[in-house]
Amino acid sequence: MLRRVLLAALIAATLDCSKSSPAGPTTPIDSPLRGLSITGSTSVPPGSSIQLTALAFHVNGASEDVTAQATWTSSDPSVLQVAAGRAQGLADGEAIVTVQYSTTRATRTVVVLEPGTFTVTGSITDGASGLSSARLDVVSGRGAGRFVTTTTYGGYRIFGLAGPAELRASADGYVSRSQTVNVASNMSLSFTLTPVVPPTDVSGAWQLTIDASPSCTGLGDIGRHRTYTAAITQNVAGLRVVLGGAAFERDPAYGGAENIFYGRIIEKSVTLNLTSFEYYGLHYDLAETLPDGAGIYTAVGTGTGTVNGGTIAIALSGTLTVTAHNTPTTCVAADHRLTLVRASTATARR
Repeated sequence: MLRRVLLAALIAATLDCSKSSPAGPTTPIDSPLRGLSITGSTSVPPGSSIQLTALAFHVNGASEDVTAQATWTSSDPSVLQVAAGRAQGLADGEAIVTVQYSTTRATRTVVVLEPGTFTVTGSITDGASGLSSARLDVVSGRGAGRFVTTTTYGGYRIFGLAGPAELRASADGYVSRSQTVNVASNMSLSFTLTPVVPPTDVSGAWQLTIDASPSCTGLGDIGRHRTYTAAITQNVAGLRVVLGGAAFERDPAYGGAENIFYGRIIEKSVTLNLTSFEYYGLHYDLAETLPDGAGIYTAVGTGTGTVNGGTIAIALSGTLTVTAHNTPTTCVAADHRLTLVRASTATARR
């Protein structure tokens, strides 16, 4: 009997203590932060809200919910507002939610969309590259009257479309173009615009010659003058040049010949770009294996010139290099010459 009384007294005391000593805030974990993440939905309708959670991960393997202690911000408060992890959708669009805890940050993109509507993404180009500040209008359908302007690289995203819709792309100096599509899911749609003054057609077979600047005496005769066949394909203002008539190095990443480069043409003005970049080895747009073991010839630079009948004369600013026995001889100049002559009038000189 005494044991029962003592047990009842102990239980009562325990319950009383639990009532009089409510749990305080969780003690922070004594371990350095390893990372931070945001969990929760990535979409919310306008006028609704979602709860996002910030999880901190520690070096010792522990994790904790730091939603209340963290600092929350939205990249576009007119679309999405966020405080203490509660994200409120205001208007169709998207915003990047950033959370910071201590010195660590994490981000999450949240899309705000009316139920039953979708996002259309794409680009507006002139066939060579994206058109900055071009405009995309929703002419008809759900979302009619909405418009966006393109980014620096010609990309766009427009929200809140559904069903049959007519979209029109426009840019200063270019002929507008419209497309009608059925928006039944998130989709991609791109436009290629033609300049009001059409560019000269330079597609076809050419002979291309690169003559080094007169200052490039160290390249030797073989590096001061190179000639190739060139096949040009043209997509409105975009140019693709494929060289032939020589042996070319193999691309270290893709395995193809290093004999292709790109450019653009506006009316009669031509710009060509010969580039290089590091990706599983050094890649060149133009890298020729010189005859008779003379080494490797590479050309990197940008040139602009004009079309005059069957000739395109370009001043090339960049670097020409001849590498023999692993020793490069380089000439950097702004007055290299790149000349294209229509194949029907070109000579066979190399």
